[in-house]
Amino acid sequence: MIDILGKIFEFDLIWDLIKRMKENPVACPNHVTFRIVFKRYASAHLVEEATNAYYRTEEFGLRDETSYSNLIDAFCEHKHVIEAEDLFLKKGKALVISMM
Repeated sequence: MIDILGKIFEFDLIWDLIKRMKENPVACPNHVTFRIVFKRYASAHLVEEATNAYYRTEEFGLRDETSYSNLIDAFCEHKHVIEAEDLFLKKGKALVISMM
């Protein structure tokens, strides 16, 4: 459902669905959920929004190496390599330090 909503640029509905998923212990958002969100934002050339979605993963206890790698991968897959490199060079160091 999230993938389909992303394909038609319904990002507000995606976040509504994710909020509803958070309230339901059976359908909690996970890394796969956010990987789809990152990919849909990147494919729509909404790099800043994808980055903001990464920061919001903390609300779900998912801000970790996996989410970071998924974001970088989504950027590269959708030809935002320069943005991926910038994120890696600027924020990668802070991410690694915060995980130690």
